[in-house]
Amino acid sequence: MELPDWLRGIVLLGRDGLEYRVVGVDADGYLGVILKAAAEVTIPGDVNVTQEDSIRQMQGAEGLNLRTVAVDANGQIIMVPRGSTGNYLGVDADGYMTTVIKGAAGAVLKTLIADDDGRLIARMNAWDGTVMRTVAVDTDGQMIMVPRGQSGHYLGVDSDGYMTTVMKGTYGAVLKTLAADDEGYLVAILKDNSDQWGKKISVGLAELAARLGSPISWDRRGQVVQMLTFENGFGHCIGGTGGVGALVELNSGVFQTGGYSCKLKTGTTVSRSASITTYGDYSPSGRLGFEFTFSMADQPDYVYALGRVWTGMVESRAYMRWVKATNKLQILNSGNVYEDVCAFQLPAVPGLFVSVKVVCDVSQQKWVRLLSRGTEYDISGVFLYQPVSGTHPYFTYQIQANEDAAVSHTIYVDRMIVTTDEP
Repeated sequence: MELPDWLRGIVLLGRDGLEYRVVGVDADGYLGVILKAAAEVTIPGDVNVTQEDSIRQMQGAEGLNLRTVAVDANGQIIMVPRGSTGNYLGVDADGYMTTVIKGAAGAVLKTLIADDDGRLIARMNAWDGTVMRTVAVDTDGQMIMVPRGQSGHYLGVDSDGYMTTVMKGTYGAVLKTLAADDEGYLVAILKDNSDQWGKKISVGLAELAARLGSPISWDRRGQVVQMLTFENGFGHCIGGTGGVGALVELNSGVFQTGGYSCKLKTGTTVSRSASITTYGDYSPSGRLGFEFTFSMADQPDYVYALGRVWTGMVESRAYMRWVKATNKLQILNSGNVYEDVCAFQLPAVPGLFVSVKVVCDVSQQKWVRLLSRGTEYDISGVFLYQPVSGTHPYFTYQIQANEDAAVSHTIYVDRMIVTTDEP
């Protein structure tokens, strides 16, 4: 064709048997293609279909025969799947494929079953070493499992569903059952192999704490709120003196723990006293304990242990004292009067420290118990003295030496402990 120099036109020929035919394009220049099969079939009665537009049939080989592939009214190929056995897969009225699942039971295929909701029902079997056993489930369908050890013995489970067990430790070639206390806590004893004489030594944790000099080693009930050992000075406590010669100071010559004690020397005039007081910035409730440990160079007329708790409405006074004249320990009752609890002989050796502890229940406004020289005394029948007081909540604990006469005496306070949550 005659075209400008910058354009060139070609005629594309296609081979039709032994003849070449011009390949056509449409008005937009697109190549037109007509697919033809070996045999062509026209649509009967349709005058608008030419030989070139004829519908071709897709065929597949069925053995030696060719079968025409079927389509539906939308021209979609219809396919019917089947297995190698020749059996067709089922399809229901909604178009869902239906199938039956089978499992092998030896050489026999067994159909798996489903419930009314179509859920697969399965029974699990397990080998017990001899035969197959069906795995058990409870009424809620939960699998039941009973654990046991390699020895064949089953683990115990109590009525609340908790697993019960007994822990054992080896003692030489023998297994020993580990002990627990009444609350279920494991009882442990640390043991050295032997002492210098070849004797085995057993030291419990509490005893170990005591031997290491723990300041809470005497009575370990209750949670510690405040504790003073004076090893770091006076800290959050204040000394008080009354009269000529009265003295409050740290002393490194007489102590039980921490390297220091608080020396209290009474005065000979005015109130003739010496005291040390610690403070707490809140009002503990429930059962409180007040403990102190002391020794003396000589005997004052009184030694007081004064616990005071302010709630904002009342003041609870847990007052206790030792009286030299009667050698009695006394507590203050609800009538603001001291009454005897037990006899108490102070040690006459400065290096010998003794401990005293009282427990009171400020919520119930009564005393609970007194511990002295290894003996516990029930004082729960005595009520606390509780005057009304609007002082804001806090507490104090004071140890005081006091005289009746104008004679000075000295005691050493090694520790002061305040506890709460006492049993």
